[in-house]
Amino acid sequence: MDISVIVPAHNCEDTIERCVESLVSQIGCTVEIIIVENNSSDETKKKCSNLSKKYSNVIFLSTEGVGVSNARNIGIDHSTGSYITFCDSDDYLDADYY
Repeated sequence: MDISVIVPAHNCEDTIERCVESLVSQIGCTVEIIIVENNSSDETKKKCSNLSKKYSNVIFLSTEGVGVSNARNIGIDHSTGSYITFCDSDDYLDADYY
């Protein structure tokens, strides 16, 4: 099963790494992680960029658009998985969640 997980990211420098690490660690499926950074004023953009360099299944997009709905729609447009799901940047999931 291949899943695209869309993670809107705005001013989440304290939580984004834990979130992505939990998604990368999923077992039993192939996970494509699409982070859509949304005009952050902290170090979120830098951390997201570093995560995309560290993991081949993390795609980092940045937008000047406003709002979580816009970020999710951009993620949907770039997803390739058979299934699409969303994860907030301050969430983290158990390894067998999906």
